[in-house]
Amino acid sequence: MPHELSIAANGEAEMFYIGDTPWHGLGQRLEGPATAEEALEAAHLDWTVALEPVYRGTHDWFKTRYNEVDPYRFIVRQDNGKVLGLRTEHYSPIQNVDAFGLFDAVMGPGQGQYHTAGALRDGKIVWILAKMGKSYEVVPGDELEPYILLSTSHDGSLGLTMRPTMIRVVCSNTLHFAFRRGSASDIVTIRHSGDVYSKAVQAREGLGLSQAYFERMMEGVDGLVNANMTTIDMESFATALVKPKRMEAEAVDPTTLHKYTREAIDMLQHLFVEGRGQEIPGVKQTAWAAYNAATEFVDYYDRVGHGQLGEPDEHRLEKAWFGPGRTTKGKAWNLLQDFSREGVSAFSG
Repeated sequence: MPHELSIAANGEAEMFYIGDTPWHGLGQRLEGPATAEEALEAAHLDWTVALEPVYRGTHDWFKTRYNEVDPYRFIVRQDNGKVLGLRTEHYSPIQNVDAFGLFDAVMGPGQGQYHTAGALRDGKIVWILAKMGKSYEVVPGDELEPYILLSTSHDGSLGLTMRPTMIRVVCSNTLHFAFRRGSASDIVTIRHSGDVYSKAVQAREGLGLSQAYFERMMEGVDGLVNANMTTIDMESFATALVKPKRMEAEAVDPTTLHKYTREAIDMLQHLFVEGRGQEIPGVKQTAWAAYNAATEFVDYYDRVGHGQLGEPDEHRLEKAWFGPGRTTKGKAWNLLQDFSREGVSAFSG
């Protein structure tokens, strides 16, 4: 299943969207931005989870006895009985309806326009993406839209997080830039413990920086647009972006790179020229084109697990939004910001 979306009992994907149909052709389309209640229903996320006891069987002659295993509990979907995870009894599930309610409480009723929401891997991960405020124009014909991405998990792998992100309208790539700080200061995290709604004030204060985040990102984008970049520079950037960590502090001979690394560099160079939106005047042969090549590579082409380059994989979205793909985008941003100030020496390690 290359789309990794959960499928409801009626056979429909647990996802809704507005606008263009996603590449996988699944999900329920709404005509305009939804309210929390509409989004919850359209995405088939109106189900709950609960903690249930874990039992271990022991054999005593011809009998099997089952004893409860403390302090562990299964996290179980109540609509279909699927086990989503295993945690201790101190874990507090955050229900989908509470996640949507928290979003409204933080942003204010009517302030966030829900554009998509859904569930991945049988409901283990749930996300909400809502547009906030006005669009930004990089150059004529190339717009960025600001969003807040909420994500949580029902398998214990993620806390509930809210983070600002941008989406490039021409290609729907998600963009992320790094603050160059030791902490992830652009992310508000709420633990699966205690009352979720009591954390609304904390989340609101944390996301009060989101406008500053978007404005600071646009300052960085302007720097990338004004930094000319050749195809030779692009190869140096691509090599610095994808080469293994053990080689980061070393001079790299392109002829000795692993086949997979070489293929990734070649794809990045291709996207620098032929990627989505690269033909827009003012974008071509700039560091902004290089950054868009990197985000398109992560969202559509980067290997997932042991798969091939560009191969459909059920974990691609999860990797791009919540996993190492987001780290790669942050690394690309930082490398190109250095390039806009220092030139190609920024890629030398």
